[in-house]
Amino acid sequence: MWSGAKGDSYVGEWKFGKADGYGVHLWINGDRYEGEFKKCLKHGQGTEKFISGDLYKGAFYEGKPHGYGEYYWTDGSFYKGNFKNGFREGNGVWKKAGGNSDKYEGEYVRDKKQGYGIFCWASGNTYKGHYFED
Repeated sequence: MWSGAKGDSYVGEWKFGKADGYGVHLWINGDRYEGEFKKCLKHGQGTEKFISGDLYKGAFYEGKPHGYGEYYWTDGSFYKGNFKNGFREGNGVWKKAGGNSDKYEGEYVRDKKQGYGIFCWASGNTYKGHYFED
């Protein structure tokens, strides 16, 4: 087990003195990541649980969500889709918490609705069309 200067801890595989392979990193603030590492960065498949209760599970690239992933907020809202450099990017589905609630399915660019998408409000109203920067 490794303990960083700030009290973080890591248990897992090492390569050339760096976390590389499968491991668990626990931050001093309570955030926790379990999954694949490459050169001390989250890289490959993993699950990150934040002290807030939010959860991300999916692909990472050089420390950031990248590729397909799922993000769940503590209030029950979620996003399932593609990420690029830590942002929602490409196709995805976001749904607000609750049974009959707002839902968006479509394209994202840097965390904003952009391109074609369908937004359904809890009221039943629907918009189908193009978005630009939300």
